Amino acid sequence: QTIMKQYDPVKIVFEKPKYFECSKKIYNFFTHNTFSSHNYHYSEIDFNNIASQLYSIEQVSNLVEKSYDFYILARYDSIIKNCLDYKSIKNDKLYCPNTHNNMPEMIMSFGPKYLSWSKNLYTDILDVYPSITNPTPESFKKSTFLNRHSQIDIMPCDMDAVAIRK
Repeated sequence: QTIMKQYDPVKIVFEKPKYFECSKKIYNFFTHNTFSSHNYHYSEIDFNNIASQLYSIEQVSNLVEKSYDFYILARYDSIIKNCLDYKSIKNDKLYCPNTHNNMPEMIMSFGPKYLSWSKNLYTDILDVYPSITNPTPESFKKSTFLNRHSQIDIMPCDMDAVAIRK
């Protein structure tokens, strides 16, 4: 109800919470290869959290029916600290805050060229997991992006946001 009142969305989808099961192949990859030297104990709950975020972004992206100059991907519980001047930038890049090596979860922006990437974030998990060096949503986002596009398409910028937490 709050979202409907505050934003009056053109389209919205409500789904019951899902549990995303981790395949044995992915689980074995992360438990035996990636973090053995980092003393990190990867769990199926980690995969569920990663998959949930990527699935949500994919589902929201697939609601888009017409083209816009830019798309802004931001968490619902965030406040934008610095925003881009959209009149002075080109929409042929994916813009991410320059505070992160991967693609942060708070905010990013991109032109229509990259919508196919966000529409397939969850779907592409099986294609990219072997290239992941850190099992986080940010790392998966970057790997799925680089599976379809190039590093030079990513433009670090001063855009930033913070989460609102009680």
